[in-house]
Amino acid sequence: YSINGVPSFQKSHKIFLRRFTIEKNRLNGTVMVRMNHYSPHEAKKWLEKIIKEINETTRISDREEAQNSIDYLTREMRKTSNMGVQDSISRLIEEQMKTIMLVNASPEYLFKVLSPPYAPELKNYPRRSIFLIVSLLIGFILGCLYLVFKKILKK
Repeated sequence: YSINGVPSFQKSHKIFLRRFTIEKNRLNGTVMVRMNHYSPHEAKKWLEKIIKEINETTRISDREEAQNSIDYLTREMRKTSNMGVQDSISRLIEEQMKTIMLVNASPEYLFKVLSPPYAPELKNYPRRSIFLIVSLLIGFILGCLYLVFKKILKK
């Protein structure tokens, strides 16, 4: 799983997926993105980067797709002399221009952030009380087993 002490890409990806969750509310269409990390500030940074990268990647892709469509439609419009076809192509070009306008209008293109990521004030994980109780229980059981085996070995 690791090469020279550095986790492999697949191992890192598996760990990341355990800590990163996405939930979509089917009723209102909102998406909840969560990141668990030992450092809440680090989790906040990760979420901000992920949301920004998703928005930016989608913006660039949609902008390129719309621009390619406009270029193609413009070439096709030059080839035809039929006014009805030219009007239809003009409307399609107008739709693609609207897409480019929307892409360039806001940095929050795909995901509009309703509540920005924040570092929680209260600790949620790991629960030290559970670790303490389990450790005490295991210690008690091991102590009892030690005493039982010690008594058996003396006889």
